[in-house]
Amino acid sequence: MICTIENESNFTLGIKAKNLFLLKKHGICVPPFFCISEDDAFRAADFAASYLRSCESVSVRSCANAEDGENTSFAGQFHTELNVPMNKINAAVKKVCAIPSGEGFREYCRQNNIRSEKIHLHAIVQQMIDADHSGVIFTANPQGILNETVIVIGSGTGDNVVEDRTDTTTYFYNRTDNMYYQETSRTSSPHISETLSG
Repeated sequence: MICTIENESNFTLGIKAKNLFLLKKHGICVPPFFCISEDDAFRAADFAASYLRSCESVSVRSCANAEDGENTSFAGQFHTELNVPMNKINAAVKKVCAIPSGEGFREYCRQNNIRSEKIHLHAIVQQMIDADHSGVIFTANPQGILNETVIVIGSGTGDNVVEDRTDTTTYFYNRTDNMYYQETSRTSSPHISETLSG
């Protein structure tokens, strides 16, 4: 089956998809999406054409049961495809749902005592947005400062930010003392006030 907001309670999904559905249910403007398994990859393009309607391209991202967890993020371990045209969605879903075979992934699993055969993947197929700016938020600083939220913003789509291909501004917010500060990679780096004002 294909998972949508209408039937998502029937599925066991990873945190990424669960949070997207939660945001959607609370009225947050989330581009339309659905989740699909590798077994149903052959149906992805046809379903996308009807469910996402006038969408020209999609992002296809991983949603694993072990991903974005409390103790393991699997950041950068799974495959993502952006700007996928409608006629190539099926192949992208199969690729994203495949368990990685590289040594880096195997070592990550060993270090975190996770058996790769216990990892199950879905793909999130979502309308692609040609973003002016995008960002990444960490509810806990990856450096181990658990009471500090980190937001990184940059120009273009999120992969530019994640792969450090654009100038960024990073905001650090300490939730204990309500103090924050920011760091910019260059003077031309975008700021939240600018991105919100358009």
